[in-house]
Amino acid sequence: MKTRFILLTLAFYPFTSNAFILDNVEVGTCTLNPSGYVKDTNYPMRIDIDKDIHLSANSCLLLNYSAENLPLIPDVRISFSKLHFHGSGEASQDFQYKDLKVKKGESVSSKWDVENFSLTFYYQPINFFNNDFFKAELGITTDFFDSTLEIKNEKYQSLENENVSTFVPAFHLYFEFQPKYNLSLFTNFDGLSFTEQKKKIFVTGIKYYINSQIYLSTGYRYEKFQIRDRNSTDSDFTTRGYFFKAGVIW
Repeated sequence: MKTRFILLTLAFYPFTSNAFILDNVEVGTCTLNPSGYVKDTNYPMRIDIDKDIHLSANSCLLLNYSAENLPLIPDVRISFSKLHFHGSGEASQDFQYKDLKVKKGESVSSKWDVENFSLTFYYQPINFFNNDFFKAELGITTDFFDSTLEIKNEKYQSLENENVSTFVPAFHLYFEFQPKYNLSLFTNFDGLSFTEQKKKIFVTGIKYYINSQIYLSTGYRYEKFQIRDRNSTDSDFTTRGYFFKAGVIW
């Protein structure tokens, strides 16, 4: 799909250039709990992710590639996340989504697949090359958000699914403090979006360096997206939970 093509294209680009001084790859997983709502803009009711379609926590895939200390141009980070949620239960209200009608108390099942590709350009006014303990990033990030929601009325075996894709630009801030040579604390914030589509991503955690090139990290991840009027769909949803990643620097 389009996100995978973009990801692969940009991921292989660094190997064609000798300009990159510092490369960083991270691979990880996370367990996130979803909440919020989706809404067909043709109907007044909001469909609660927890109470109506009962989406529940599931694991996700996290990939990051960073190239830093580039000559003349900003540092760059390419990130990709893939989330899958599913659930079943009874609707807490009457609702309609596209052509699917559900009455209160009827059994529904649902699936929600989300792929998020982000491209971040940033500068480091302070980093570990000119400061032994502290690193800061300031930049701009753009997410390509792609999701498919499927809702099924189990009573009538009727089903509706819809794909929503959009771009979400925002500002990027990152801080990392390294009190010991093999241990650091970090916080990442992406937000203050300047378009109708909004996002807030807050990540905080700890890194443990096995050696100067290999590290493990774990922490807390919070994401909030507000998507407006895409394929006659509004959505306002939050995911929160914990992650674990392994990283390599060279």
